[in-house]
Parts: sequence; structure tokens; C-alpha cells
Amino acid sequence: MQTSLIFDLNGVLVTKDSERYQVALSDPSIKAHELIESGYHALLACYEQKAARNLALYVLSNSGERTWKMLVRHHGQLLSLFDGIITSSMVGFKKPDARIFHTLLQKYAIDPAHGYFIDDDLAHIQTAQELGLVGIHVVPNMNLLEELRARAII
Repeated sequence: MQTSLIFDLNGVLVTKDSERYQVALSDPSIKAHELIESGYHALLACYEQKAARNLALYVLSNSGERTWKMLVRHHGQLLSLFDGIITSSMVGFKKPDARIFHTLLQKYAIDPAHGYFIDDDLAHIQTAQELGLVGIHVVPNMNLLEELRARAII
């Protein structure tokens, strides 16, 4: 059975600092590593163990079109690690609206009983849990890598 890990981008994998984001949107000299959050290291560990642990990796993000373009420009390699990506700009609704979750689950045939949703917004976590996913609420200074290890995901 495959385990699906669904990551939020902003605040989990890349910075949620709006000032840094605004600068990055207009300054191509900003390097990707300057926008990385600690969840990125957990993602890399998941990717390394993807085959051995039968993991599938997804993004579910409220990124708008402008932010998405910046993410692709700065984090193209990061985004290539995922099996699927759904953003609000692609589908027209945002988390915590259950429709965006349903879109991801249906498009990629994800079984919620074997899925984890990782986000820094508790309202988003609650919707995911209502749909049968296990929620992992990322809080400041949390070590997501250790959390995934403690849950025996990686």
C-alpha cells in the first residue's frame, strides 16, 4: 500500500515571510536556498526513501499565479520531486475549501486512509482530517524530519 505525503508550500517548504517573497518576485538574484524552510529537509529525506517506503509526494498550495511563477523560477528542482501538484490558481478555490482537497485526491487517486497532509494552518489541517487524511500541523521551530521519523513514515 502506498503512503501519500501532501505538502503545503508556503510556511512548510518555502518561507511564508511576505517581505522576502515580494523581493523574490522582482529580484531574480535571490537564490532558492534563501527561501527554504525546515520542511525542505524532510522532503529530501522522503524523496530519498520514496521507493523503499512506497511513498508518493504531492503539493497542495494556495499559491496564486504570480507566486507560482516565482516558485517555479526559484524552486524548479524542488517541484520536480513531486508526483503531483495542485494549486489554488490551477483550480479556482483555496484551502480550507474541501473542493481543492477532493481535486487532489481524485486526480491522483490518493486513498485518504493512507495519506498525510502537512501544513502550517490549523484550519487546513482540520479540513484534511475531516476528509480522512492524517494532519501534521507544522509550527514554528518544529523539526518536521523528526516528526516524520517518529511516525515511522521515513
